[in-house]
Amino acid sequence: MCLKKNKFKELLEDYPDARKFYMNRAWARRSEFRRRAKKHERKLKNLQNPGTKGAKKDGKSKKEKLSKKKDSGSSNSSQDNESEKKKKDGNS
Repeated sequence: MCLKKNKFKELLEDYPDARKFYMNRAWARRSEFRRRAKKHERKLKNLQNPGTKGAKKDGKSKKEKLSKKKDSGSSNSSQDNESEKKKKDGNS
């Protein structure tokens, strides 16, 4: 047997113990849903970025790591360009 929403609310107003029971149950359900949602988000994040699990072990933030990668990447690219120029000059 199903109750309409308005009838259910009327019953909860008449019986405060029932209201307390259903409110506690609803609170627990929402908490469980949030817990599962966070677990799911973490799982998706790990699937997208599998190497990020231990990323903060060395104490550096992501911004510092990214700037370090950019700096090292730019110096490597300039070194590569110089070595290519030397090869071209040696072949000519």
